[in-house]
Amino acid sequence: MIRDAEPRSAWLNKRLGEIARGRSEAGEPSAAPAPAHPSRTPIGVEEILPGGELESPFGRVFLHERLRSAVERSPGRWAKPKRGQRAKVRIGPRWMWEAEPDPWRWDLDLETGKPAGGEEPCDSLAPEVLHEELERLLRVPFERVVYLDLETGGLGSSCIFLAGTMRWIGEDYVLRQYFARHYGEEAALIERLAADLASADAVVTFNGKSFDVPLLRERAARHLISISVPGVHADLLHHSRAAWRGKVPNCRLTTLEAYICQRRRSGDVPGDEVPGLYHGFVRDGGGDRLIPVFHHNLLDVITMDELLRRLI
Repeated sequence: MIRDAEPRSAWLNKRLGEIARGRSEAGEPSAAPAPAHPSRTPIGVEEILPGGELESPFGRVFLHERLRSAVERSPGRWAKPKRGQRAKVRIGPRWMWEAEPDPWRWDLDLETGKPAGGEEPCDSLAPEVLHEELERLLRVPFERVVYLDLETGGLGSSCIFLAGTMRWIGEDYVLRQYFARHYGEEAALIERLAADLASADAVVTFNGKSFDVPLLRERAARHLISISVPGVHADLLHHSRAAWRGKVPNCRLTTLEAYICQRRRSGDVPGDEVPGLYHGFVRDGGGDRLIPVFHHNLLDVITMDELLRRLI
């Protein structure tokens, strides 16, 4: 059940914010000198992004939901991935082969998305033999496939604060982002995500077998939440390495997006900055700082779909 988000945080949110700021129950710290300009109360994410609250036995979590067609223009008409959509790669400039290549420097025309100097030589990179795991995925009704990407508070067993999913609904994709506005909403996020996964027969991730799914199970167990991941799990990192290692500088998602999907991102934030932005939001508020994080998460799940189409 979705209900309109409240304009102010719940009591638990307020209390966690007080703890994060180092306040004690005994009293407030001495008042600071009045600023030269009147201060404004930081706005929350729910006042910027369309969505609402989801209720669960573990509390509430914010859900941001939209159609993929509202994020990017459809190339004609989206449809179920099918075998034979050939992948190509551009040779690219020499700097792309550096130890730490920066895909943001990809020299593409802003209007066409193609190399400013004209088309460069391309090689066909579609694998000749389809992996058994991808064969199993293609046998699943596409409406029962969910793309999944998690954003966390850091390395190790840190909290999950944003879970992005994408599913096919017939003529378009629906993108859902479950967001914990403070640490206390993680349990509700996991419970609602578990319900989403329970209605799927297959899941597609990028490094999900090593990171996303093990972490999700660990955090669910910590909150005593039962979670079941679909039996068909296509981790596109492993398939990308098998298909394109040595043909691209590395198999990071943004590098594959530049070479294989042949596009560059804008308005994104580097992944290593995401945890700090979230912890800063919990501590100080200001939902605007997290808009690039939501955008980053959306682009990750969209890129997975494009990679899958080029792997089959």
